[in-house]
Formats: sequence, C-alpha cells, structure tokens
Amino acid sequence: MEDNITCLLLLRLLRIVGDGQQSRGTRDIVIEERGRGLQRITELHPSFMAMQYPLLFPYGEDGFRTDITRNPRSQNTLQQKSKRQFINLREYHAYRLQNRINEAHTLVSGGRLYHQYIVDAFTCIEESNLRWVRNNKKKLRSELYKGLRDVVVRGDTTPGSVGKRFVLPSSFTGGPRYMVQNYQDAMAICRYYGPPDIFLTFTCNPKWSEIQMFVDLIPGQKVEDRPDVVARVFKIKLDELMKDLRQRQHFGRVLAVYRRRDNKRTATKNGIEVDNRWVVPHNIDLIVKYQAHINIEWCNQGRSIKYLFKYVNKGKDRATFVIEENVSIDGVAKSTIVNEVDEIKRYLDARYVSVSEASWRIFEFDIQYRSPGVERLSFHLSDEQNVIFGDDDQLDDVLNKEGIEKTMFTEWMQMNNVDPSARELTYADFPTKFVWHAKEKKWKKRKSGRCIGRIYYAHHHPEKIFIFECF
Repeated sequence: MEDNITCLLLLRLLRIVGDGQQSRGTRDIVIEERGRGLQRITELHPSFMAMQYPLLFPYGEDGFRTDITRNPRSQNTLQQKSKRQFINLREYHAYRLQNRINEAHTLVSGGRLYHQYIVDAFTCIEESNLRWVRNNKKKLRSELYKGLRDVVVRGDTTPGSVGKRFVLPSSFTGGPRYMVQNYQDAMAICRYYGPPDIFLTFTCNPKWSEIQMFVDLIPGQKVEDRPDVVARVFKIKLDELMKDLRQRQHFGRVLAVYRRRDNKRTATKNGIEVDNRWVVPHNIDLIVKYQAHINIEWCNQGRSIKYLFKYVNKGKDRATFVIEENVSIDGVAKSTIVNEVDEIKRYLDARYVSVSEASWRIFEFDIQYRSPGVERLSFHLSDEQNVIFGDDDQLDDVLNKEGIEKTMFTEWMQMNNVDPSARELTYADFPTKFVWHAKEKKWKKRKSGRCIGRIYYAHHHPEKIFIFECF
C-alpha cells in the first residue's frame, strides 16, 4: 500500500541485526532511579512510550499494560467470549490512533514525530510477537513417528537429543513460510477453478473527500500528516469495490470474450503515432465512482498468473546495503564455523517499515484474502508422519498419547474403507465434500461452505516421497 500513496512522507525504520550473538536487537530505555542505580524499561513497560516521546505525552501518562481487560460488550458471540480476557499490544495502539472527543489531539497532531510513533509502535508489536515465537517455538521439536519409536525402543526417553528445532512458522504473518504457503494456495485455486478472470490494481487517492474532511477537523493538518486516516479510508473503499465486483456483479454475466477492435483511430504523441493498443486497460464507471486509478486486465496467460502471485507473495521490503567483515578464529573464516540459520534474524535483517504499512498492520487489515478456503493436506510414507513434542515431554508418554499416529492422510484412507462416497474423490479433492476436525483428528461430511484441497509441496530430495506424490 505504501507504494501507491505517493503523497505521504514515508518514514522508514531500518533494522540491522548483526551476527545474532553480540547484537540481540533489544529496544529499551535505561533510566537512573534514586538509590537504585540504572534500570531498563522495555517496550512492554507502561512508561515506555511516554519516555520515548515526551513531546507527544507531555504529562507522562501510562501506556500499555498487560492487564487491561477487554470490553465485555464487544464480545457478541460465544466464540469471542471464549477468547483471551486482556487486550494485546496491537489492540492498544489501534485504540490510540483515533480522534477522541474527550482527549487532546496532541498525539495525532505530531506530524513527522507522529509518523515515527506509528512505525515504532508497529515494530514493538512485531518484536513482541517474534520474541514469543523465539521463546516458545524453540521448546518444540519435530521428529518422524518411526524415528521417535526407535529411540524409545533403545531406551532413550530424553527429548533433548531428538528432532530438529523450527522457528518462524507459516502462521506468522509476513514470514517466508507464510508467503510460500499463500502462493501455493493461490495456485491451488487456479488449478481447481481455472485462471483468474481479471487482474485489477486499485490505487489510493489522497485527495478523496472523505480523507480531506477528516483531516480538516484539526486546523493546519495535511493529508500526509495522517497516514492512519488514509489507511482506514482506503480499506473502506476497497471493501466497497469488492462488493461491486463480487456481490453486485458490476461486470455482469460473462457471455463471451472479445478482443480489442482496431477502430483506426490514432493520436500523435512526441511525433509517434499510437492507437488504442497503448491505452491502459480501464473501466470508466469504476474510475468515476471511486475517483482513483483502477487498472483492469484480463489474465490470459499462465506465466502472468505465476508472476502475479509470486510478486504479491515475494516477502517484505528490504534495504540494500553491503557490510564487509573479515572475522576469523584461529585463522579459520568465521563463516565456515557458524552454520546455523536463524529465521527470525533473517526476517529482521535489513528490514524497513514505512508509516503506511505500519498503520495498515496496526489496524489488522487484510494483506491477503482468498475465496474459497484452501485445506493444506499433509502426506507421508508409512509411520513417517511428523510428531510435535516439547523439550520437557517424556518420549514414551508422547508415543502413548491417544491418536498420536493419526494424520489427515491416514484418516483419509480410513474413510475410504468405511464410506463408499469417499472412494469417488482423490485426496486433493477430498476437502470439497469432507471437513477435517483437528481436535478429533477425523474427517466428517461437509454440511456447508466451500473449500478445496492442496497437497503440500514435496521437494525432490527425499526420493521416495517425491515419487509417491508423482504417482
């Protein structure tokens, strides 16, 4: 989104992590208390933002606390009532980025300092999430069921020497696995329904009357001073555009596909004669309604589809720079000694964040959306399914856990034994008629909704798995 809003002053935060040993990338404030010496204040301390931005918080009021309860009136469904009781850091900052009737406008009137506050708030949120991943995911291990069983037979029930550690899972928004899995899901939809009908780009217009009307509430403010307002208005416009395309069927029913006719009309530009082939594909009705640049093209090539999805899921923006370091230990290059890959460090290294992206992410607006849903299907050879266990778990207890050997793949074969209708579907098409219940580890017949299946990509290195998938 930040590339489309050209009027905004893009304040970016560059993050250089280093070698991961000497530089932990910690962000804190060191203060000196009377009689107690130096004390560190982390980003989770209530006074962190007040000390970091005294001009925005002149009274030094407390900020985020971990014990702020959520409003019970906002919990309308039983599902929401079962969720957490306290608000998180993102919800707090999303609350702060608002105009309040009974509050001063000191924060939202900060100009470029307000930009820095937004970027700083988002990076605090991301670092808090990454810290949780590092401190909790590293306690989990993954091993094949067969390998775990062999270890227990040998009498080794300590999990410390078994399995591999994994960090930054696909559930972390913006991570490399997140991007790869979303790309594979998008291609699975194309496999099932065919190529997309249109390729549409919607560019935010900072001169929208809704943005200007809100900015005028505070005298002297400009559009570039309120990236949070731009993000919110753009989200409203985007939702309205999606309703036009999906629910109101703006383009009507497709009866045929026509090529662009040669009407012999030309124009001369810089001494060059051009015809309608040089006109950017567009829809006049949508341009007039939304007062924005909307480019619409027909996806008619497979390579354009792959380019589109790979470009959208290419990952986070990074700054380009070179650091030369000649470090050796006893005459041996350091790079030959350290061979560990830290995915969290790689995600943060050279990362930069714009104020537009920070505003969008703080409000938790979608950065990708697909319909219908895609069920990711695991597969494996006999007794080679992955088993997840903790560092403190006893391996014999892990193996004796009820249903530990059950997976999507094994239960799919079980359904083929008991349900004749299941035999009419391939494994990839199985989620169209059946639903996987993770808690029960069981397939049940689908009653409503749409979903398609996708088998996880298998690298060609494990020869047996690769041949099994191709077969």
